[in-house]
Amino acid sequence: MRPFPLARVFTLIEPGPVVLLTTCRGDRANVMTLSWHMMVDFSPPLVACIVASALSARALDESGECVIAIPASGLARAVVGIGNCSGQRIDKFADFRLTPARAAAVAAPLVAECFVNLECRVIDETL
Repeated sequence: MRPFPLARVFTLIEPGPVVLLTTCRGDRANVMTLSWHMMVDFSPPLVACIVASALSARALDESGECVIAIPASGLARAVVGIGNCSGQRIDKFADFRLTPARAAAVAAPLVAECFVNLECRVIDETL
């Protein structure tokens, strides 16, 4: 994977694609489908999102870290499937044949099949 320039992150998020969000709690990684997000600043890039999935929300609250992975259209079936099941019952990475990859700056995994992975840290939990 090649690095993506931080100054250009808004070009990936601003059109509003459905994305995947990964978290890690202990040694348990999870991936969820995320469709409510928006750019709130460009430099540094700040993304606002709502994470309501119990498993992902707990992991995000505890770690303050996640990865926003932007899938290509070839992953559409997996993205829909991931959004329609719970990571409390299954390992979504295994069941949807996604490859977790080590991130450089956060504990949450990258999704190797996605063309961009944005390593994120929570800076504001305002609702």
